[in-house]
Amino acid sequence: MAYVGKKTWTSPNGKLNTVNEVRWRHIDGKIKRKTFKKRKDAEEWRRKVEPLEPSRVALTGVSTTAKTVEEATSEYLNASKVGLNGKPPVEASSLLTMETVCRAQICPRWGQIKLTDLTPSYVITLRDQLVSDQRIERSYQRLVWRHFKATVAYMTSKGVFAVDPVAGTAIYAKKRESFEEGEVQIPTLQEAKAIVDLAREWSQTMKNKKSRRHWKRSYVMTRLGFETGLRLGELAALPLHAVNLQTRTIKVVQTAKFNVGVIGKPKTSNAYREVALSSKMTEELRWYIDEVRQAEESTFVFATQSGDFVRYSSLRAEMWVPLLKALDLVNHEGKAKYTPHSMRHFRASTLIRSGANHLAIKKELGHSKIELTINLYGHLFKEDDEARRQKVEEISTAVFG
Repeated sequence: MAYVGKKTWTSPNGKLNTVNEVRWRHIDGKIKRKTFKKRKDAEEWRRKVEPLEPSRVALTGVSTTAKTVEEATSEYLNASKVGLNGKPPVEASSLLTMETVCRAQICPRWGQIKLTDLTPSYVITLRDQLVSDQRIERSYQRLVWRHFKATVAYMTSKGVFAVDPVAGTAIYAKKRESFEEGEVQIPTLQEAKAIVDLAREWSQTMKNKKSRRHWKRSYVMTRLGFETGLRLGELAALPLHAVNLQTRTIKVVQTAKFNVGVIGKPKTSNAYREVALSSKMTEELRWYIDEVRQAEESTFVFATQSGDFVRYSSLRAEMWVPLLKALDLVNHEGKAKYTPHSMRHFRASTLIRSGANHLAIKKELGHSKIELTINLYGHLFKEDDEARRQKVEEISTAVFG
């Protein structure tokens, strides 16, 4: 298969030279090379010398009008709204993410490429160009490529390609196989208390009425975060009807999708859960709902003044960071020592201290798999393991001498 790559060398006079090199296997089996100054000339030559591949077929007699990647993307998005290949319609928040990725990355990059030019070797070139783009993070590159693959797979199902040219390609990111002690940053009991106490103090001492209202919301929100371990999206999107002050419980029924600014379903099926409240937390929520939220029409417990849910950027910059900096909980760079997500980690650590096992923690935090719970918090069980070993030693000594 023909491939286009850059070739760089330094001439004897010290000048850096770069050309676009086309490499292909000739009919006699030998690798041939040809260089061009312009990339488009190299791509044109590649298409001339590259043998016809099974995936390249004429777009006649197939159930599509798409001729380019942009047109195929449009068909893919329209099909997603009603359900791809018999599947249920895509959730609104997921559809918005798909549309954003297609509009911001796929169409500007590859929109005008003809579907007939999408051969396996050319697809690899497109992937390598995306990976080499230092302007976007690796995780976002993976998201872009995943939706590009889904688009091509959909067009393959409609008969455009005999063989999916993108199948088998991927963009990988380094996985964290395990979490060593210290990687998950967890506030101490004293630090958590200080954060909540300061938010309560500011809710009472701020002179400006608007500021007092802001810190009343922040106080209850941080306390609830530390005491329940709700995800930030679950906190931000918590509806009033999900809070039952009589039974002292909260039901997780939705979450905020911060990346696209909409409300959607919880992260996984296990994220649908009921979380118990302490008696003091129930009193604080009752006070907040009755006195702070009584004049507002929003359905969210922690609504902004406009009635919308709190965005992550606002939650972090206007609530979390000011509290930590005021308490000098910062790193050597002067940045906040912990992220808002540390409230969830703190709750997990308190559950472990109380003697809860892995399954109980998984259920309360709404993790999809027990492996996730163990990977995140397994190192916190080391003290319990040591205590168990000592107990076994004592029993063995008492029984057998």
